Amino acid sequence: PLNCQAKLKIAKTAQEQDFEETVLATDIDFEDIYLNINRNQYSDLLDVLEWKFAYTAILNEHVRLRLATFKWEVIKENLNRYKEYREIYLQELNHHKNEKRAQELEKQIDLFNLIYIRRTAQIQINIQLFSFKINLLCLI
Repeated sequence: PLNCQAKLKIAKTAQEQDFEETVLATDIDFEDIYLNINRNQYSDLLDVLEWKFAYTAILNEHVRLRLATFKWEVIKENLNRYKEYREIYLQELNHHKNEKRAQELEKQIDLFNLIYIRRTAQIQINIQLFSFKINLLCLI
């Protein structure tokens, strides 16, 4: 329920009174405002709040996270990470170990890109070995 008093004053048209007073003057006095809701209204309010929470959670966890991955700064950081990991993995394939940094980068890189980087590094090593063997055969 809402308890209020309202006073409404309607004057003549503005042209008839030479624009001296406003045409419509209101004075509303709210003494007390009470909010009474029944059980069904309370349940509906909780449902709305639950949906708002779910919307915010999904927005923050999925939508904004996906949008953030397409910022140039993030793309550049990821590419630098990928290049660094590729170099470390190439060194690892050539029997030079740098396990600590490799493990740090493996935690930051997703599985798909990790497998892709490793596979391209293995292909590069195979190409280098093949070209080395061809060069040896050409020298003989």
